[in-house]
Amino acid sequence: MDNIKKSQIPIISKGIVASIPNSSILIFNSDLCYVFAEGEELVKRGYKPEDMVGKTLQEILPETYSFSCPYTSER
Repeated sequence: MDNIKKSQIPIISKGIVASIPNSSILIFNSDLCYVFAEGEELVKRGYKPEDMVGKTLQEILPETYSFSCPYTSER
């Protein structure tokens, strides 16, 4: 990881997603906030990846994750 800059991660991840059909990659930070979302499966399921980045898992799927997660800063 020393040779990869943080700004290159989305570019590399998009390349990985593009090479794997019927897939998606979701990357979260420690607060379960999406920092990267890409892939055709998201679109097939009605999600817009660009609308997911910056939101928490609970904001995107409130009916599934309507609890307070002890691993986040939202306690």
